[in-house]
Amino acid sequence: MNPYVEAGYTAVTCSLGGYAIFLGVRSRQVKLRLTQMLANEVSHDGLTEDA
Repeated sequence: MNPYVEAGYTAVTCSLGGYAIFLGVRSRQVKLRLTQMLANEVSHDGLTEDA
């Protein structure tokens, strides 16, 4: 295999791996935010129903 091709392949693999990790962290943050918002909505609904 051509060393240039091998180096390019390694760089692409590394960048894709980093992007996948970034997306995973990002989606985890979004899920946490969504669950917090849902919990807030539920608690607010409960308060309004009680009042």
